[in-house]
Amino acid sequence: MSPTTVVSSPGKVLVSGGYLVLDPKYSGTVVCTSSRFYTVIREDSSCGPNTIRVRSPQFSDATWEYSVSTAETPVKVEESPKNISTNSFSASASDGRLLAHNLAQYVHCYAQGKVGSGFDIAAAVFGSHIYTRFNPAVLNGLMSDKAVRSPLHPILSPSNKAWDYAVKPFKLPPLTRLMLADVDTGSDTPSLVGKVLKWRTENSEQAFALWTDIDTLNTRLAETLVELSKLYEKDRASYTTAVKYIASLQPIQWSANPYQPEEEKPTISKFFESHQISQAIRTKMKRMGELSGVPIEPVEQTILLDSCVSLAGVIGGGVPGAGGYDAIWLLVCDPVDSSPDIPPVQRVEQVWSEYSELSVSPLSAKESFSGGVRVEIMDGVIGLAEATTLP
Repeated sequence: MSPTTVVSSPGKVLVSGGYLVLDPKYSGTVVCTSSRFYTVIREDSSCGPNTIRVRSPQFSDATWEYSVSTAETPVKVEESPKNISTNSFSASASDGRLLAHNLAQYVHCYAQGKVGSGFDIAAAVFGSHIYTRFNPAVLNGLMSDKAVRSPLHPILSPSNKAWDYAVKPFKLPPLTRLMLADVDTGSDTPSLVGKVLKWRTENSEQAFALWTDIDTLNTRLAETLVELSKLYEKDRASYTTAVKYIASLQPIQWSANPYQPEEEKPTISKFFESHQISQAIRTKMKRMGELSGVPIEPVEQTILLDSCVSLAGVIGGGVPGAGGYDAIWLLVCDPVDSSPDIPPVQRVEQVWSEYSELSVSPLSAKESFSGGVRVEIMDGVIGLAEATTLP
């Protein structure tokens, strides 16, 4: 029996850079989460020769089949006639994370019918990072049905310098925790994006000024969070004590103690700066929503976020990505020991459980340090074998 290959990739949260990340002039900060998506590749004798079957067991009737022809060079893959649509593509065999990234970006764009920012694909492949998108022109020649019948490798190869995206490693500061919640109302992200881009086109000067301000804040937030990690490495004891201290106080009180030990002040100051910057980003993003007629941070989300951010030990938060009613994220202090106070995580969970304007569903996912795409062992993932058993 041929070996089974299992590959996983992480979930992600775009904590800053919503909308701006569509433009190569700006960057976004992407944090990967502990929830992972799994793909299992194995032989299936019921498929017949030269056939690939793709099945997504979490959806109903989600099965697609493709026929493979090795008589041509490069190999030709075509969707089987019984599927809803028909298209084909061909690719040379090659390895490497960079090639996997480029191919995934192309397939994702082709499936959507447009070239998006690609931050989600980059996060799945590389893990948490600060992302600057590639110039979408690199895929222009492959976005039509006719174009995908030509060899892909010359365009998708990592040696193609037109792939000019940038991925800078990033992680949240030590002794903090990313908290996520689903908001069940949901939003139509493509519609939100379309309206914002229309506003940007029709109000170029106004949009440029606002996007410049937001980008400056986004960059400052990422830099400040990175600096906190450096402070931890420089003096772990003082950093740890400082985190426990601010975990028991509202942000407005963090810098108010005139008797604060000098060695703790740099850490507390940076955390308060992070709080201020994240709040300023929310204000600017909400303003963009007002100008474009898009609910980037709807009133119900504002009330919820304000309630959370005012709690002791909460550093900041917002609506991820394109905003709307999909979700919220928070960054909270997570000290080794909060006693005798209540941990910030519990304070936030209490607010979420009592909020009535929207249905808030806490998610168990946290920041992941496992990187991007990786090979797994089937038996090492509880329930995966049962979930992917062939019918």
